[in-house]
Amino acid sequence: MESLAAITLMGRGAGASQETEGPRALRPYFPTAAHQFVWRNWDIIPQERIARALGSTSGLVTKLARTMGLGQQNIPARHWQRLRFKGLRRNWSFVPYSQLTLLLGMSVPEIQVMLSQDAFYIADLGPKPECPRVQIEKPLNLGSGIIPHFRAGMTTGPEEERFHFMELLDRPISKSPEAGGAGKIALKPRIAFPYYAKFGNVLGNADFRSSYPAALLENMARMDLGAIWLGAMYQHLIRTRIFPEFGRESAAQLANLNWLIDEAKKHGLGVYLYLNEPRGMPANFFKTYHEIKGAPGRPGDGLFSMCTSTKMVQDYLVEATAMLFKEAPGLEGIILITASENPTNCYSLTRHPKCPRCSRRSGPEVITQVVQLMDEGARSVTPDARVIAWDWSWEIVEDDPQKQIIDRLPSSATLMVDFERGTVIERGGVKSRVEEYSLSVVGPSPRAAAHVRLGKARGMAVMAKIQVGNTWEVGLVPYIPVEQLVARKFEAMRSVGISGAMESWTLGCYPSQNWDVAESFYRDHSAGSDRDLENVAASIYGDKAAKRVVRAWQLFSDAFQQYPFSDSLVYSSVVQCGPAALIYFEPTGLTPRIMNSYDNLDWTQPFGPQIVSDVFEKMGSGWREGLKELEGAMNDVPAAHRRQAAKDLGVCRAIGLYFRSIANQVRFHASRQRWKMSVDGMETMNSVVKDEMSIARKFLEICSQDSRLGFEASLDYLYLPLDIREKIVACEYMVEKQIPETRARLKA
Repeated sequence: MESLAAITLMGRGAGASQETEGPRALRPYFPTAAHQFVWRNWDIIPQERIARALGSTSGLVTKLARTMGLGQQNIPARHWQRLRFKGLRRNWSFVPYSQLTLLLGMSVPEIQVMLSQDAFYIADLGPKPECPRVQIEKPLNLGSGIIPHFRAGMTTGPEEERFHFMELLDRPISKSPEAGGAGKIALKPRIAFPYYAKFGNVLGNADFRSSYPAALLENMARMDLGAIWLGAMYQHLIRTRIFPEFGRESAAQLANLNWLIDEAKKHGLGVYLYLNEPRGMPANFFKTYHEIKGAPGRPGDGLFSMCTSTKMVQDYLVEATAMLFKEAPGLEGIILITASENPTNCYSLTRHPKCPRCSRRSGPEVITQVVQLMDEGARSVTPDARVIAWDWSWEIVEDDPQKQIIDRLPSSATLMVDFERGTVIERGGVKSRVEEYSLSVVGPSPRAAAHVRLGKARGMAVMAKIQVGNTWEVGLVPYIPVEQLVARKFEAMRSVGISGAMESWTLGCYPSQNWDVAESFYRDHSAGSDRDLENVAASIYGDKAAKRVVRAWQLFSDAFQQYPFSDSLVYSSVVQCGPAALIYFEPTGLTPRIMNSYDNLDWTQPFGPQIVSDVFEKMGSGWREGLKELEGAMNDVPAAHRRQAAKDLGVCRAIGLYFRSIANQVRFHASRQRWKMSVDGMETMNSVVKDEMSIARKFLEICSQDSRLGFEASLDYLYLPLDIREKIVACEYMVEKQIPETRARLKA
């Protein structure tokens, strides 16, 4: 994903004109805006703060909450900072800044600084709409009980507290039967992101060290991984003589970095920094350094490149990288993205930079010079430092397979290739190109295969960027149990001579059977047979259940291979939220965003709504066959393994519900206006809405007992149980009020 910036709909995001979406963002099943305000914040904001923002009292707010069936608050206060973006996301479209600041306990500048740290935030929220103040209407008639359609969203019994998985990962996991096996290590480095570590410019965070407890690092070592990675920014991390205003947090950030290097080393793990350098800077910076002002960033971000065609910036890259390795001598290496993501060099976002210097140079020359300079700086201090040049989005600069770029890279650098990116798939007779990580596609893509050949011809070490646990195909579950596809991916990597791998972005590193399968390929003995998969299955579910579990994995793999992949589908849609995503009886007119297309179906292209709906329905059907096998195997699971097996079964059921829900949502939004034209159409709508409500209820039951669902390290929680409850309420309102009223009008 790379912070989701590569595919943002920026024309409809940060750079778009300010909108007035506030009134359109109010949902009809909430009697007033205040009801929506209280509901959307009840599980993340203390009622006293909600009352303060509304200019009301805690007592009145509690009474209003009770009319919607909301019970006692249970807020994970110690993780509040990780829920701030969730608070923004729920309130952004209908709450003005004056109330947002009271809700979140942040000033407007603090909110804006937070949003500026990740391109995803701005792309997801868009420009701040003009919103009227939300207030409790007077007189407020609260009635004598719960509003009827809200009864459908009520729950009984306790929920697993959100972030509970942190406690689970504080316990040692069992080693895989493949871990530390015979044979020479065949895949090095093996890099992954700790499951719940924070993403972004985190080295200066006061609570930085709490994200890397010893147990979490030990568990990564038990997964037979060799290194972890985290992000950093030179302007905060490194002091240099060239830009003395940089590095004001250097002492604290370097102390944390060196602490992490030492802690990781205790568990046999190295540390890598992921870098986009030199980062774009705001216009004010160039009042002092006008001679290095380069190409503008994305529309609306106010940033400009520090032009790497100038000697000053070139010297800075060498000096800053040398200083990094001098001040953090145990650092194993750096991972470089030089195109897309954040504005960096003048070619990072475009082939036609508006820069008087870089426009006279080729893109491959500019891109590779950044790698050369940083490689030079690293090796001046640490000769064996690993400098990883990642081919992410190089098509911005040069057509596939980017031979000019690879031919210019320093041979001392390691080339890392996106293993599936560039694969052309066909679904329903329509072709699409995979431009992301994928488990449904095994790889290597023609692009990756060509890059491997080009890199090896230059004598470079060549790694693969893959995902082991999950991908953005279903990104908010802890893993996708498609073990045959995982095994085939590692077999393919071995066949083309891949020597190392970055095995996760910020998602997918929860310990699971996927990682057990991956471990069987880390050494040079043969692996990947059904017998190897049975060994993994037996270690989790017991010998008696193993064969049936492997059959279930095969059926899951067969179903998942049909995934209708496109970038807009995985990023600019409702796909990540699945059963938690709302459906809308009337067109909303709301602007689609990253991770939320509302009722817009543009994201179904190039396939179109019919094919996408049909394919997800077919995937759901195939997945159900796998579930039958897995459910049948549960009777043979030993008592000591049943608790974990039940959790695994819940994850598998949740994924199947995703597929069914996505099919329903596409069908509903594509057909709702036509259905409203006839009584028979309304019966069909009623049937689809009831099915969707049933799916949401089943999903809520699973999600309430598994805090991993809805979580991803860079997003934290995209959905919480209360969001699923709102989905159920919305469906009940349609069934109880909107559909009957429309049916009655048609009959009149």
